[in-house]
Amino acid sequence: MRKLPGRQSPTVNTCTRRSAKYRLFRAAPVVSGIALALIGLVRAEAGKPKVRAGDAGSGMIAKGEWSDCNTISESRQDGENQLITVAIAEKFTGTLNGSYEGTERNIVHKDGSGSFNGSGTFSGEVNGRSGTAVMTYAGTVDAKGDATAHWVLDQGTDGLARVDGHGTFEGKQVKPAPPGCSDRQSQSAFSGTYAGTVQLPL
Repeated sequence: MRKLPGRQSPTVNTCTRRSAKYRLFRAAPVVSGIALALIGLVRAEAGKPKVRAGDAGSGMIAKGEWSDCNTISESRQDGENQLITVAIAEKFTGTLNGSYEGTERNIVHKDGSGSFNGSGTFSGEVNGRSGTAVMTYAGTVDAKGDATAHWVLDQGTDGLARVDGHGTFEGKQVKPAPPGCSDRQSQSAFSGTYAGTVQLPL
């Protein structure tokens, strides 16, 4: 979910920790057709069951907080928009307790609003069960830096095998950024809350 520190193309860095989204130079009330299509795909994926027929599953409400550091890996101008790719290092607490690392693609408009989508790996616990899973998301950010997104958690391993989770993110940019994420030319920090549902097989 990200706002550009400046218009100039920044120096490429690697985030040391989504101690692994949201993450984020986030994007916009005015969303391109491509961004809308991405959001639709995420919502459609969220409706697909991941628990096989005959399996008893335990469904639960998922909620908690997240914080992340976004490090720009690529930035280029496309007309009046800036296309930015960032590495996300994020921390989750609550029902999802662990870290996320992934890549996010942003379309940032002149007023700072935009759209974004990302994917990566969540590593940690869901309701006390440990493993890894793929997390994908897509959303928008307004000119003030307030971001919203829809997320999907699936393709799990170990204790998170056949996990089926989906919900929403809300967040905004953190200023000043925390230590380790304070390079104004290439990094930004966001934090917020998440909510949704998660189903795991018994």
